Amino acid sequence: MVDVDGYYEYEQRFGYSQFDLPRRKFVTASEAWIGLRKNILNKKLDVFLPNPLEGVCEYLFMDFHALMNNEIFYSYQPLYLRDGIHALNESELYELDRLAELLSEPDKNIEQIEYLWTTNEKFSVLTDNTQNIYYDTFR
Repeated sequence: MVDVDGYYEYEQRFGYSQFDLPRRKFVTASEAWIGLRKNILNKKLDVFLPNPLEGVCEYLFMDFHALMNNEIFYSYQPLYLRDGIHALNESELYELDRLAELLSEPDKNIEQIEYLWTTNEKFSVLTDNTQNIYYDTFR
């Protein structure tokens, strides 16, 4: 996964632009989610949360919202996730697995992704989890 904000400072050092990263240089959120859940991820992730899956989930929802033309900051997460990944049951984790699978090939799956966007409200009611202000929600 890559968050290229501020990466321009290192373009000369690494030899490529933040706007044209070679595919081999990053892991998508969906790849990281699936890899962690299936225990097959063979790349090192620098996720700054105690539970790497929780950090990857933030990026998974950033990608989902971005595809739906709703750019969000990483700290805006679905309200139902405010208690953390560990509080989810297997069914809820499978829902996130399915989201990751769809996001792994967005062009192929755009209709199903749009369907989730319009029918699964819990994926779109957001709160800012870094501020611990859970009564503020965003759509």
